[in-house]
Amino acid sequence: GAISGVVGMYLVLFRRRVVDVLWWAFVVAGIVRLPAVFVATFWFALEVLQAVLFNKYAEVAHWAHVGGFAAGYLIVLAARRILPSYPEIYASTEEGPKPADRFEEKSYIPEAPAAPKADGLRLVAREWRPLTPGLRRIVDGVLPGSGAFATAARIAAGLAPPQAEDLRARLERAGFPVMIQPHEREVPSTPLVFLDGLAAGPEGIILNDPRGARRVLDPASVVRIQMGATRGGVPILDIVARDPWRRYRLSGATAVNPPTDSVRSLRAAFPGLPGLEEGPVGFEKLSDLDDYFGWRLQVEASSLKSQV
Repeated sequence: GAISGVVGMYLVLFRRRVVDVLWWAFVVAGIVRLPAVFVATFWFALEVLQAVLFNKYAEVAHWAHVGGFAAGYLIVLAARRILPSYPEIYASTEEGPKPADRFEEKSYIPEAPAAPKADGLRLVAREWRPLTPGLRRIVDGVLPGSGAFATAARIAAGLAPPQAEDLRARLERAGFPVMIQPHEREVPSTPLVFLDGLAAGPEGIILNDPRGARRVLDPASVVRIQMGATRGGVPILDIVARDPWRRYRLSGATAVNPPTDSVRSLRAAFPGLPGLEEGPVGFEKLSDLDDYFGWRLQVEASSLKSQV
């Protein structure tokens, strides 16, 4: 009955949509696209027919389906007339619903969050330390729901100068050193591409992925080379490149040659490559090592400003 009520609500709110319907006949089946109003109405009529003709013979409560469908349909019809808008938590600067927020199809779907303004400020960790619930409470106390800790190095984003300075001072007093940077210096999120091997070639850095595909990376696009390992684990090598931003990962468990040998050959062929930096040992999880790599990249974003 409850599911039938959802079908009735759907008929009111989304009847203009086209939906995929699975059909089958013995051993043959397929998908057909039909208007939602046709599918929901046909289903309701079928339930009414079965309730009238077969309800006392069947072990299915068809009248419950009919009643649920009718209840959902009528409740939403009434709600659209009574409620001026859909439920929403409004920002502190707003006193109520916007006039355009009518309860209509799709109107309840929130907009995607706006990208940080180029002139906004962000707080970045100055030293690598695990984040704690206490630090999160400090940030939430100044900027509730600010998207804090969205990346490994970013503590908070979208700050005005007074907010940034206030939050920086609070975190410094709590023993968590941070620094303030403009958003324009933030390195974008870098997708991770796994490799089986890499080598130097006349046209650039040759990258081989696990599927056997081969691609060439321009040495001038390499921003950072970093290597580390979890406690008792194999070494992980990351090469971060820009235009577009990518993070190419070579694992000591699957690499044809040890990662250190690969880097040595690359530096011999391309002297202008950034030097290899090894992360601290003793990370318990690979995710912690990833966070450390991300922190190091973001902290150096100021020096990369001309390349971003």
